[in-house]
Amino acid sequence: MPKSKLKARLKYKIYQAAWGLIKELKIELQKLSQLPAID
Repeated sequence: MPKSKLKARLKYKIYQAAWGLIKELKIELQKLSQLPAID
């Protein structure tokens, strides 16, 4: 397999993982913002 193809696949996987994490974080932040602020 050409290295460039391998690199592209790796990049894609990393991108997907990062996207998933960002989505999770956004959901968590929304949950937190709905809670009353605790001082």
